[in-house]
Amino acid sequence: MIGIRPAEPDERAAAADIAVAAFAQLGALLAPDQRELLYQRVRATTTDPGPGTVIVAVADGSVVGSVVYNGPAAGQHPLFGADWAFFRSIGVDAAWGGQGIGRRLVEACIARARRDGAAWLGLYAADPNTVAIGLYRSMGFRETGPAPSYWGVTYRVYGYDLSAG
Repeated sequence: MIGIRPAEPDERAAAADIAVAAFAQLGALLAPDQRELLYQRVRATTTDPGPGTVIVAVADGSVVGSVVYNGPAAGQHPLFGADWAFFRSIGVDAAWGGQGIGRRLVEACIARARRDGAAWLGLYAADPNTVAIGLYRSMGFRETGPAPSYWGVTYRVYGYDLSAG
């Protein structure tokens, strides 16, 4: 059985390892120094989420997936308004792929955003991340605009209208 819950502080390192591994496809497109910077940022976001919450998927006592959720608040991220919650650094252990864990982590973010009174739940994703973008679209997220490009890779903002159901 796979449980979804907030991470314990001692689980954040494992969550960060999974998140960094999930960014390997994108990292492969970057120069080595840029790749290392990407991995450092993902690791930092997951081990010290600031006002965010690390949510983990746990199976057999081990972390097998994670995401960082931020509730709505002014100034948290320049891509999202004060009434938007957002998530980032989502990843699933490759050995556990294809079992719906990513979907369950996003569903946990949707539930938290509703609980927190957000109007929208947002994320930004790199165009090459077609698998994740396909998941988000299948769940009702839609492209809401461009995001800044990082290291020559195009990103887009996606949003889920929480009033839509």
